[in-house]
Amino acid sequence: MAKYFDCRLDELFTGWVIGVGGNLHARLYEKVVEIVNKSHKTYLFGLWQANGWQVDERVWRMEFQTEKQTLKEVGIISLSDLLKQQAALWHYLTHDWLRLSIPNPNDTKRDRWPNHPLWDAIASVYALQLDQPA
Repeated sequence: MAKYFDCRLDELFTGWVIGVGGNLHARLYEKVVEIVNKSHKTYLFGLWQANGWQVDERVWRMEFQTEKQTLKEVGIISLSDLLKQQAALWHYLTHDWLRLSIPNPNDTKRDRWPNHPLWDAIASVYALQLDQPA
């Protein structure tokens, strides 16, 4: 696990990368910072504003990257498999493989630490009944 920092910002921390070098890894990062300082995909701001985003709000992006072998292990061989099973895959990734918790210094058993509210929002994306473009 590694943390991302940007020394040009008042709040230096901008995200994490987890599992680099393995068949599966994840990135959780502040997308506005990435757009302004790296990708320059500012057209996203207009799309977000049309859906209620305010310019001063942070946008956290959660992305997973996997090798073919990992997909095969969970029964996803084709694109049609992925489209049918994307909610189940997201559940696996955000419940079984990875989670963001709030440390409890009084409890050494990490399984009992509560999820961070941001993680609950990320993990529940497929529980929302939103019309999402493919």
